Amino acid sequence: MKRFFSGILFLISLTLSVILIMSYFLSFLSPERIGIFVFLQFAFPYLWIVSLVSGIVYIVMRQWRATLLFVIALVLTWNGFASVVNLDYFSSHREGGLKVMTFNVRAMNVFDIGKSAKLEDFARFISEESPDILCLQEMVMNDNHVLKPYNYSIKNLFKGYEYVITEQDVYGNSNVNRGQVILSRYPIKVIDVEKTNDTRHPEKICFAVEVTVGEKKFVLFNCHLESIRLSSDEIAVVNKVKKADVSDKTKADIKGTKVKMTSAFLSRAKQVEALKMYIEMIDSPVLVCGDFNDTSISYTYQVLSSVLSDAFIESGHGWGDTYNGNLPPLRIDHMMYSKGIHSDNYTIHKVDLSDHFPVSCSIFLE
Repeated sequence: MKRFFSGILFLISLTLSVILIMSYFLSFLSPERIGIFVFLQFAFPYLWIVSLVSGIVYIVMRQWRATLLFVIALVLTWNGFASVVNLDYFSSHREGGLKVMTFNVRAMNVFDIGKSAKLEDFARFISEESPDILCLQEMVMNDNHVLKPYNYSIKNLFKGYEYVITEQDVYGNSNVNRGQVILSRYPIKVIDVEKTNDTRHPEKICFAVEVTVGEKKFVLFNCHLESIRLSSDEIAVVNKVKKADVSDKTKADIKGTKVKMTSAFLSRAKQVEALKMYIEMIDSPVLVCGDFNDTSISYTYQVLSSVLSDAFIESGHGWGDTYNGNLPPLRIDHMMYSKGIHSDNYTIHKVDLSDHFPVSCSIFLE
């Protein structure tokens, strides 16, 4: 009987360990190759914690073989967990540097998203934090840097920034009325742009500027990769799944939501591959900021982290969650950089202004 019980525990350990390892290492493969398994990424941090707790329980129960499986799985996937939860609370911080912030402002609540923050609330927050460079996504605007539907210029709202570049500056008078904006206290000039191929959503995935700080220069990308674009009803479906409330109607809704999410995964895979190719052609140090719409356990992240370092890993701490909506904690807004740049004071600002939390860090140029 004891041997049978040990066998059952070993089988549980083996199953959980295999799923944990798969959820991490499959993120290195394109969504096109792994199909439905792409959704395992969302379970990874919880699988890791369950495996850790189970391993401790198995040690108490003296189930050594089963414990060894958990240890192997946890060690193999540690880098993945460290990109979700940074336990470094004790490192000293450097003073100075260039403060850069990225913030998806969700059109500053022009559209009803259940947030009460007003224009002045955004302006007050930016004024208090006073970043040297500000990368905004989903910023509403008309031509000539005038906010839509407000008759208010971007420079008047966010004061102290001599240099402002928007998508309209890059593309001319397009039908895009919200997109990326870069505001800077240092000289910037546009160097190139990457577009999506999706004519339904003409927003661009990113544009790049060269930033001049004294005698040093670096290239800054402000990115907004393909969004899943879940409606409030579709988010409700996700929450029903979390609560195991799966009726026949919910099953049908799940299928539609899955198709929509899969399409976004495939789009981002193509976008990030193109972005990586462009980054590798640049000789200057590179800083990539923005809303990637993907977690650190994703193909998008793995592609970029193969050539860039993650500011959260180098100088952040705690559980990385930048999405401020009705979904589990997700870090989908990122700041990553190449050799020649280091970061400190990485901060996720827990302010209830948008459906994303702003992220900032201090960067130091070599």
